[in-house]
Amino acid sequence: MSARSREGRLEVVVALALATGVACVAYDPAGPPVPSLEGPWSATIAVGFDNQVEIHSDTIHAVLSLRDTHYRGRFAGSYQLGAETGAFGGVIRPESTLVVDEFGAPPKPIAAVDTLRHLYPWCDFTLLGTGGLAGRLGPDTLKADGQATLPCFYSQYGQEAQVYTTLTLQIRAVR
Repeated sequence: MSARSREGRLEVVVALALATGVACVAYDPAGPPVPSLEGPWSATIAVGFDNQVEIHSDTIHAVLSLRDTHYRGRFAGSYQLGAETGAFGGVIRPESTLVVDEFGAPPKPIAAVDTLRHLYPWCDFTLLGTGGLAGRLGPDTLKADGQATLPCFYSQYGQEAQVYTTLTLQIRAVR
């Protein structure tokens, strides 16, 4: 066997080895199949507001319009709270758990939802500390819950006092 023939075979073996190695670490951008949540949803949002000065609870009706993006379990869509509309989206996993990481304008979920800001105007929603809302998808139900902390301001004895407040959201939606 000539040296040139051996080099040719070696190149083929190296190319096959590289291709096989790449195939083992290739990532399917679509991800595994996930349950569908496509369509309109009628939602109730229970809001809890709790600090050392006051406790409130409010219930808000919303309409969610959701669509599957068919990309790594992402879903996207919008919410409507009265006249207000905004983005609503997240990730759903094959076992039907989900995380709503988009609720209002970015970068923080919930911080730019005007309906909530108008309910509690003495609080600074720009400083809202929150992650996504964790939840679960059933055959005809969607549940997502979350908790966040934000500063609220009260006037006491002629001075403004900052009080950290816990904001709790429970979203329950049906098709």
